[in-house]
Amino acid sequence: MLRKLKIVCVSDIYHPGLTRAFFDPARELARRGHEVHFLSAVNETGPKTGETIDGVRFHTFVALPGTVTTGGGYSYFRLLRRSYREFARTLESGVDPDLWLHNGPHSASSIARVRSACRKPWLYVFHSPWQAEHAARAGRSGTKLRRFLSLSLGGKFRNHLESVGLSKSERIVTLSEYMRGMLAQYHPEVPAGRCTKIGGWVDLEKFGIEVPKKEARRKLGLDESGRIILTIRRIEPRMGIDLLLGAFENLASDFPDARLLIGGNGPSRTELEDRARKSSANDRINFLGFVDETDLPLLYRAADLFVLPTRELEGFGLVTVEALASGTPAIGTKLGGTVEVLSGLGEEFLIEAPKVEAVESKIREMLAGQCSTPGIDRQMREYAESNFRLSAVVDRMENLIDEITASPRR
Repeated sequence: MLRKLKIVCVSDIYHPGLTRAFFDPARELARRGHEVHFLSAVNETGPKTGETIDGVRFHTFVALPGTVTTGGGYSYFRLLRRSYREFARTLESGVDPDLWLHNGPHSASSIARVRSACRKPWLYVFHSPWQAEHAARAGRSGTKLRRFLSLSLGGKFRNHLESVGLSKSERIVTLSEYMRGMLAQYHPEVPAGRCTKIGGWVDLEKFGIEVPKKEARRKLGLDESGRIILTIRRIEPRMGIDLLLGAFENLASDFPDARLLIGGNGPSRTELEDRARKSSANDRINFLGFVDETDLPLLYRAADLFVLPTRELEGFGLVTVEALASGTPAIGTKLGGTVEVLSGLGEEFLIEAPKVEAVESKIREMLAGQCSTPGIDRQMREYAESNFRLSAVVDRMENLIDEITASPRR
């Protein structure tokens, strides 16, 4: 029988919808009887210190919107680092955790400077290389000089900070083999034996709802007729939302009953909304903005097809498996973790390349056939249940935690 432990989960930022990949394991560990605390920066409406959600006790401080992930200047980085360290010292004295479970480079590198925190074992969930994420954003905006400085100096700075947290960790886990390879590429100093793929997951209780599509649409106030193509993403260039928009514009006249729903926010939203307004299919393209957590399962269920048109750096694709668990067919670009998620369903669920023509061709193929196959919703659900069960992933994580905490700190 595994021991019940005090675990402090740490994230660079907590925001419903953006951090399900961080919080889901935390609440599952709490459900299993562990004492779980969650330390993170939040926005103004985020959980307050002392608040408990799903058995997880929060310790938070307010950060300016966007600054943790996109940067807010050197002085603000210093403020964040000091805040993480102060909270870490407080937790060490009051909670005395058995394990630190890290989910982000900024918070981990900050807490690495707290000597007492480094006396306890660390497990690091490596979601994506910070330098690569930064390059994907910074490489598409600003002057040439600003891009050069940001990519060279800013990239190296981020990679160094990330390496600090990784070097302190007994074990590092990834959600896909692709991301395990990215870890080796960006951090060759990390011994391969310290990294383990535990796989990705979906909350089947939350997303595996079995309600008719028309009922789901009715509850959301959507038109019950026609077909819905859905994506839910942070709207920025690497996510490829412009590719999906272009594909829909090309095929809209051949599928007059189809609509495109785009959930999420991001720096490219205004530009893409302006483009959609000028499109001949503008009355069938809707930007939904942030989708509330309580509406997400219904929205996935209401859709006929989910599309993940990522250009680069897809570590896993949580939204893809959430759609599958809801019984909705999903297609995605043939790169990164998406290949591992969808290849078990067959090549017909993979988009050959991050190009408008390839996205359009695959959507046409799906709308003309696969989406209307009898029993397709049950097939998608069963695939998600067999391959992405949260409890199975946390089983593997819990075994690693037990192993780490039973051994002397290296």
